[in-house]
Amino acid sequence: MLTRKEYENTYVRMMDSLRDKNYKGRKNCNNVVCKDCPLEGFCEDSSSSKNYRIFDLIEIVEKWGKEHPIITRAEKYKEVFGTRPVYSDDVFICPGAIRDIDLCNIHLCEDCKEEYWNGEYVEPEKEN
Repeated sequence: MLTRKEYENTYVRMMDSLRDKNYKGRKNCNNVVCKDCPLEGFCEDSSSSKNYRIFDLIEIVEKWGKEHPIITRAEKYKEVFGTRPVYSDDVFICPGAIRDIDLCNIHLCEDCKEEYWNGEYVEPEKEN
């Protein structure tokens, strides 16, 4: 069973997969089309008379999370370049060396690299 934090994160990821970028990251279902949502039966919609227990809701979110695992930036890097983003013995490359940004200004360098590379990879928006 998921912890509360894992449940919340998975629920937000599930909702984000169904809505546009303007509503991403919210802990609600704003901007989600009900018929596309795995939780459709839980809404208090007059068209739905299903009565679910809260554990059924958790089970649906947990199942969705297993079917849609998080891909980390390190995993995506390995997929694209064939190797992990390390320069020696599992020491991650500084993200600032790859991108023209300074992410390490408020963290210890090792913590910053670990947090960045183990963070969720999000596919960039395609420009029209």
